[in-house]
Amino acid sequence: MKVTWIAAGTLGCAGALVAALGGADLLRPAGPDLSQAVAEPGSHRIAATAGARPARVHTAPRIPAPAGPATPQASGRVAPPQPAPGPAWSRVVASGDTLDALLAESGLAPEDRRAVVAAIADKTDAGGLRPGHRVSVQSLSDGTPAAVSLTIDDGRRVVTMLGDSPASRLIDPETTTRAHAGTVAVDGTIFAALEGADIPTRFAADFTDTLGGIVDFRRDMQGGETLDVLWHEDVSADGTRIGQPGLRYAALALDGAVIELLDGAGGVTVFRNGNLVQTAAMPVEDARLSSPFGPRDHPIRNRVIMHTGVDYAAARGTPVHATAPGRVSFVGRRGGYGRVVEIDHGDGRMSRYAHLSTVAQELSDGGRVGAGDVIGAVGATGLATGPNLHYEVRIAGRPVDPLSDERVAEMTETTDRAAAARRLAAARTETAARLDRRVAAMSRLTLSTKGK
Repeated sequence: MKVTWIAAGTLGCAGALVAALGGADLLRPAGPDLSQAVAEPGSHRIAATAGARPARVHTAPRIPAPAGPATPQASGRVAPPQPAPGPAWSRVVASGDTLDALLAESGLAPEDRRAVVAAIADKTDAGGLRPGHRVSVQSLSDGTPAAVSLTIDDGRRVVTMLGDSPASRLIDPETTTRAHAGTVAVDGTIFAALEGADIPTRFAADFTDTLGGIVDFRRDMQGGETLDVLWHEDVSADGTRIGQPGLRYAALALDGAVIELLDGAGGVTVFRNGNLVQTAAMPVEDARLSSPFGPRDHPIRNRVIMHTGVDYAAARGTPVHATAPGRVSFVGRRGGYGRVVEIDHGDGRMSRYAHLSTVAQELSDGGRVGAGDVIGAVGATGLATGPNLHYEVRIAGRPVDPLSDERVAEMTETTDRAAAARRLAAARTETAARLDRRVAAMSRLTLSTKGK
């Protein structure tokens, strides 16, 4: 069964359905994951795990067709009646569900199910269906299925309009960005200090790995050091946090030195007593460093092996950027790396970006890329437990730490020092202002509490 719209009726019905998809109950974010699950490679099936809640069925009320005569168009012709959105079917994904089975339950015919699965796979990994996601089908007033929506991580939706050639588009939720600042005294570990001050603990790994070549955290930190942090987070209209918080600025006061970290467009810049000492280009913005360079317990092979790069955890589909200019030397799959892009930067230097869900369409072997160019999107192809980017740099064929090796810093150096100094001054000013407001708010709260 296919759905085809003609002339003005096509655009009118499509617009009405998109409006219905955007505002009806069936497309509100499904909330937190119902359980943890591992996708089987190459399929939409989710391996059964304990703790999953049963799926829920939501049926939106029927939306009546608009009454009244057809509206004359500018050409003088009368537009055909526009089909109105009809009933909606929706299911929250439970452990063990497959996309094809859910679409079959909604009543879609086999050929439509195959087309929808292919169209959705073009926008997100085929194995990306997980508990807590939501599959919804919107029908016309006569009950004919017309659109399918898959709500995935962070409220993002993949909407597929049915027709002769179904196609999907990825829709991000509307968000606003909020900035926060906090200050802590580090008497133990940085992680514990951040946790005690309700500052995102994910920043602890960013500090230790980015500053590892500059600060000896065991020798240089004696206890009582002050750490100021400025960060931001995206929130939806109802205040729900979307995605991960992003670090913008941090200042660590040591004995005789102040180390400052500035995270912005193009990468991370490190200052010592106001002087720029290191830059590190980031392939993914606002991503969490989930695994550093060096020996580690492999999460899948269950043994200690050398981790030849660093991993950044980020939402599936997050853009991946080239960290330095060069020529594309490989695009394709490499075993456990999954879908990969490799860039030759000359002088025996190469960067590798692995586990990608998609690769930029214009990318090809031998093509040139610039620093910051989008080369693909975060995924979980190859040996991966979830969406992440494995970023690797090799010099003369040997892997090096992308975050601390000076040769990598030289390769990715694109920093305008004067511009960096201006950004540092602005970050200092904003952090101080927000900390002042926070102290003032806490003082008012204390006085209010004492008065009761």
